[in-house]
Amino acid sequence: MIRSELIAPVSDLLERQAKRSPDKVAYRDASRSITFGELERETRHLATWLRKFSGSEKPIVAVWLPNSVDWIVSTLAAVRAGGIAVPVSYDAAANEVSYRIDDAQCTFVIAKTERTAMLDQIAGEVPSSRKWILIGPSERAEASDFAALCATPANGVELPAEDIDEAS
Repeated sequence: MIRSELIAPVSDLLERQAKRSPDKVAYRDASRSITFGELERETRHLATWLRKFSGSEKPIVAVWLPNSVDWIVSTLAAVRAGGIAVPVSYDAAANEVSYRIDDAQCTFVIAKTERTAMLDQIAGEVPSSRKWILIGPSERAEASDFAALCATPANGVELPAEDIDEAS
């Protein structure tokens, strides 16, 4: 039996589940857990920033994170922003990361600050037009703070309606 009510855009599914079970844990990793209510809110907030920073372009987001709650939030936010999430292996070498980001023409890279040395190594190979979003304490002026972007939505940004029938 096909449950047609489950065939819906990601944002609709997240909103439905957040209303149904806002305090139920959706995901948990070694460092944090997130409820369905928090997951819907954080992905919506981050998605508004991805849209704001990308202007009229579809955001193409390199998700260079270990398997974690932050990986889930980043990937779902890219989809909610009408963009594409490009997973990059957390254990990849610098040349592989650089190739993956460049080949997919990523406009954003979401990474942990512990990858800063590798970011510096590939900085010359990756166009400066790309926006870095870092998780953890950072003193990089050109990078945005992941937690801050997930905490507050960008003002005046409408998220696009997801078309589940559109070819990617």
